[in-house]
Amino acid sequence: MSEPKPQLSQALIDSAPEATLLATATGLIVRVNAQAETLLGYSEADLVGRSVRQLLPESLHGPLAAHLDAFAKEPRRHVIGRDASLFALLADGSELPVEVALNPVDTSSGLYVVAAVRDLSHQLGHAASLRAAAEQFRSAFQHAPVGLAICEPDGRFVEVNPALCRLTGYTDQDLLGTSLPTLVHPEDAIGAGELFGPLLQDGAQFHEREQRILLADGEHLWTALHVIAQRGADGELSRLLVGVTDTSERRQLEGQLRHLTDHDPLTGLLNRQGLEGELDRHVAHVNRYGSRGALLLLDVDHFKAINDTLGHEAGDQVISVIAARLSARLRSSDTLARLGGDEFAILLPEADMAAARRVAAAIMADIRDDPVEIGDGIQRPITVSLGVTMFREGTGSGEEVLVDADLAMFDSKEAGRDRMSLGAGGHREEPEAKSRLAWIDRIHDALENERLTLFAQPVVSLGRDEPATGAIQQHELLLRMLDEHGEATPPSAFLPIAERFDLIQEIDRWVVRQAIRLVHRQPADVRGGVEINVSGKSLADGKLLDVIQSELVRSRIDPFRITFELAETAAIANVALARSFAEGVAELGCRFALDDFGAGFGSFYYLKHIPFDHLKIGREFVTRCVNNRTDQLVIESLVGIARGLRKQTIAVGVEDGRTAAFLRRSGVDMAQGFHFGRPYPVLRSDREAGRPLRVS
Repeated sequence: MSEPKPQLSQALIDSAPEATLLATATGLIVRVNAQAETLLGYSEADLVGRSVRQLLPESLHGPLAAHLDAFAKEPRRHVIGRDASLFALLADGSELPVEVALNPVDTSSGLYVVAAVRDLSHQLGHAASLRAAAEQFRSAFQHAPVGLAICEPDGRFVEVNPALCRLTGYTDQDLLGTSLPTLVHPEDAIGAGELFGPLLQDGAQFHEREQRILLADGEHLWTALHVIAQRGADGELSRLLVGVTDTSERRQLEGQLRHLTDHDPLTGLLNRQGLEGELDRHVAHVNRYGSRGALLLLDVDHFKAINDTLGHEAGDQVISVIAARLSARLRSSDTLARLGGDEFAILLPEADMAAARRVAAAIMADIRDDPVEIGDGIQRPITVSLGVTMFREGTGSGEEVLVDADLAMFDSKEAGRDRMSLGAGGHREEPEAKSRLAWIDRIHDALENERLTLFAQPVVSLGRDEPATGAIQQHELLLRMLDEHGEATPPSAFLPIAERFDLIQEIDRWVVRQAIRLVHRQPADVRGGVEINVSGKSLADGKLLDVIQSELVRSRIDPFRITFELAETAAIANVALARSFAEGVAELGCRFALDDFGAGFGSFYYLKHIPFDHLKIGREFVTRCVNNRTDQLVIESLVGIARGLRKQTIAVGVEDGRTAAFLRRSGVDMAQGFHFGRPYPVLRSDREAGRPLRVS
């Protein structure tokens, strides 16, 4: 006989949001909703008339009977399965964790139970995931190679890992009894508000800072603190996760790198970059508090000869000895720097003119009176040339002071060496120094405002037959600077300054561009090709060969029409660079000439190492060759060498017919000079077009 059904609306059960069953007090199912069918996998026909006992695993039959007995004695609403101890047996035989809310319903047919069944699998899975994540975090926290701590917002340690204990030397109990701010070095003494900064003030999520902390042994350690904020649902800071990393080794390496950046590796002194910083700081001090202090710049006399004859190791030994002597002479408040090569600078921050002179004189005497023992025990006397300038209010930068001292030192070199000269900052008229400063400005202006131009001097064939003499073979291009009146200034007036202050590289690139474009645009004016002079300083200019190549490609002229000339003395100064440059222009199809050959007559050895096409015989041997037997022998020797190497010779400075005739008889191939033609302008800037050109 079927169980009577209570007067409970099926619609009410169907509208329940969760799987719902209606059962008798003894557990017999009388009604179910669609959600129950879906959850349990049974149809309504399968469920109605079935005991709830059949929907539970056998292991839960006992607890179910106890629940039913208790419910019959005291019908009340309660929930079972919250502790994940209740499982439903599904139609496919699998088990599902569920929570069941039991509600008693007293009807005219008797006591019934409405059971709302909720699937706990997702909730339990999420909880399991949280537990797994927590376990993973705990493992990572404990085994991390860097120090980690969980702190309260005020910095008190809640938990620390073993790595932090090893880093600081404290035990975990030591740390848990204190706070991170108490570990900060006393000289840095700060509270949590400053230590954690924006995390507390601005609501940021992450903060980092470099901080010294005290170790258990009393020492201190530079560390990087990486702090992550943990916030509650209301956004309030609840905990801090702090990572502590030892940065002492990195800081040491950074310090070493900074030292290498600002110091000379040979002597350990400040280098040019380091000195410029000191000069700028002193200039700012002078401009604020008044003029005081001096800068001394000194250069070892004939240092190149030491390098060339004894080798660079001997040169380094001389530099080291001088650096040591200068250091011993100066006070701790003074600044000594090596600017490169054989140049030193000394900043005397408190010196007046008299004190600067005394220091300069003492330095020159110290070095002059005590020869330097080099290499194999040879005692070599060493002297220095020295420039002095004073700091004055209104100076714009340390570079201005350095240039002024450099110009003064240059004057000492030109005056004979082993002496001191004063720069424009010396509070006395220094026409030479002022003139050189003016030339620097004029060179900059010429480069920026198209005040450079080119002249051409014909190079003619001497030929074997008299009628052939005078036929133009090519032209040598000569640089001139134009002033605001259109007057042309010869290179001897400004090129030494340009070379001294590294302006020559830009000038040489300008000449190359204009020369190649000239051959392309005006071939009739420079028939045969052109010779371009290159400074020895430009040999190390990586841009020069690139400029030559790009201009040749753009103009599409025959590269053979371009000859690059390098003074023999410049080639000797750096044979490797000269050879590399000569080979570079040869690869581009251009020719190469050793200019003014014979000025360094002992350098015939270098002819083996530098590939050339032309040997230009210096004016020194040409001007008086008609009456001077020594000059004649030199010329004949050079011609013989060139012919033996299947190269050509060019004599420069030919002023008269007798000289030309002798050179022709001696076998010289070509010549140039006033006898064959004076230099004439072939390139005018757009700015100067139409103006008369006067040659000074």
